Amino acid sequence: MCPFQPLMENDSFNSKIKSNKGEIERASKKDDIVDVYRNLNKPSFFSIRQVKNELKGKVSGYANIIVMENPLIKISETSRLRVLRDKRKNVHAFIRGRLHSAYSGSIQLNTLQSITYNPYKMGSFYFCENNEEVVPNDLLKYAVFYGSNVYLTDDISGIFH
Repeated sequence: MCPFQPLMENDSFNSKIKSNKGEIERASKKDDIVDVYRNLNKPSFFSIRQVKNELKGKVSGYANIIVMENPLIKISETSRLRVLRDKRKNVHAFIRGRLHSAYSGSIQLNTLQSITYNPYKMGSFYFCENNEEVVPNDLLKYAVFYGSNVYLTDDISGIFH
């Protein structure tokens, strides 16, 4: 039995999203340009927020394993300072890129470089191993979101087979 299961079927998967209209279903599609961030209300999940199309700015999905191509780090310094001042969380740091795939379950990523973010510790994403700041040149072709970290790799073929 495989410890993880693909969520995408025909390059798309649906999630139930809470909105002011109740619970609605939205789709996340392969190759969508999205922002991915740790879900503050569901800590074992990451949220997928659309950057373009009719759902721009809206969450379109949740998964506990997400693979993104061409990741870019985005942090709002103004919102980060508000977190530090008010001691109240808000979504102000995320990684933007092209949605590749999403899974449920668990995976082993021990051999990959991991990065994380904690606004109380540092104003940027940093490497878990040595607490050094991540700069744009450090990002590789893929970001794998799992647990409380983001894992960087140029090849995902050995992870999801």
